[in-house]
Amino acid sequence: MPADQLNKIVSSIIPDYIVTKLNTVLFQTPYIYINTWSLLHFAWGAAMPLVIGPQRPLFALVIHTIWEIIEYILSYGGHPLFVEEFIDIVWDTIVYMAGYVIIAVTFYRKESRKPLRYTV
Repeated sequence: MPADQLNKIVSSIIPDYIVTKLNTVLFQTPYIYINTWSLLHFAWGAAMPLVIGPQRPLFALVIHTIWEIIEYILSYGGHPLFVEEFIDIVWDTIVYMAGYVIIAVTFYRKESRKPLRYTV
């Protein structure tokens, strides 16, 4: 699919002004990169234990990694929604898994006192 077609499709789904807000950098150092997307990654991570269960962190990580690979491939189209840097991918993953772990531990404490058994 040519880049122009991808840009038109993406712009029709998510307007450019929303993409601009989502790409707003909240905190950045040479080793840390947090933008508004990071908040959404945290929310998706927090939602995953509710969808797949609190005992499947590796599966959640695989799902997120597949998404980041797709997002990286789409970045070659040049649309600002998919512009990815390595540091952004790393921090998206860290924030996503933090959301997962926080909710998984919360469910663990409320549902039982037995240790979580992690499965793939």
